[in-house]
Amino acid sequence: MSKILTDLINKKCKVISEDGLAIGLNDKVECTILDVDDEWIKISFIDKKVGEKTHILRVDSIKRVDLID
Repeated sequence: MSKILTDLINKKCKVISEDGLAIGLNDKVECTILDVDDEWIKISFIDKKVGEKTHILRVDSIKRVDLID
């Protein structure tokens, strides 16, 4: 899956992940994909309380990715 995710770098997406709950968000995160490797994905998103945040999630935890146009 990381090869597919690599094509989405710098695009706005909705990432549905188990780890979204662990970082204090619901399981759907609207974000920009910054970087991807075989195991990890780096995303940036806007937190209403703090502002822009960057997180690194395991690729294995991603259930689905929707491209936002």
